[in-house]
Order: sequence, then structure tokens, then C-alpha cells
Amino acid sequence: MYGEPSKIREVAERLERRASQLRSEADALVAAGERAPWVSLAADRMRAAAAERRADLVGVARDYEEAAAAVRRHAAVVQQRLDLVAEARRHVLRVVDRLGDAVDLPDLPSVDVRWLDVADSLAGMAS
Repeated sequence: MYGEPSKIREVAERLERRASQLRSEADALVAAGERAPWVSLAADRMRAAAAERRADLVGVARDYEEAAAAVRRHAAVVQQRLDLVAEARRHVLRVVDRLGDAVDLPDLPSVDVRWLDVADSLAGMAS
């Protein structure tokens, strides 16, 4: 098997969940700083640092979301290619059904890119 789109999409979902966790952690960090009861220059600096960390975490979350989108696009391409291989195999089987014993089929797994070559070699024999 060349790839399982469902497994690839699971990776994207994990990336999206991690992005959500990072955003929650960023918000919790800022909220904790705002709830700090003391008033001082140090407290102000701590709150500013928390806000900076929040911005960093949100940036990382955005990177995770972009990665998830790229993984989803990859899953779609894999699915398209698997569909193409399946269609080539169906075409080959239709041709062989029409031509009978005149064609020797290779022993290939159902999902094998070499079905594309077999379909090409039979092109024009039957439609």
C-alpha cells in the first residue's frame, strides 16, 4: 500500500489538536498573569513576558495548523492517486473480461501503481 489517506488525515487531526492545546495554554498563561494579585514593576514585567510568550505560542499553533493543512492536501493527493490506480485496475479487468485468454494478467496487489502500466499496455485493445 502506498499510503492510507485516513491515517494521513489522523496525523492532520493530531496536529490540529496540538495547535488548539497551544492556544489554550497561551490563553491560560496570560490569564494566570492577570490574576496575579501583586502590583509592582516585577509584576508588570511578568505580565508583559506572559503576553510575549502567548504571541510565541500562538505563532507555533499557527505553524501546526499550516502543517495540518499541508498534511490534509497530501492525503487528498494520495486518495486521488489511489483512485487512479483503482480505475486503471478496473479498466484492465474489463479489457481482460472481453478478451478472455488472449491476455495474461500480472499477479499484482489490488492497489499497485503498476496497474497504470498494465492499463497503458492494453490501451486500444478494448474500451
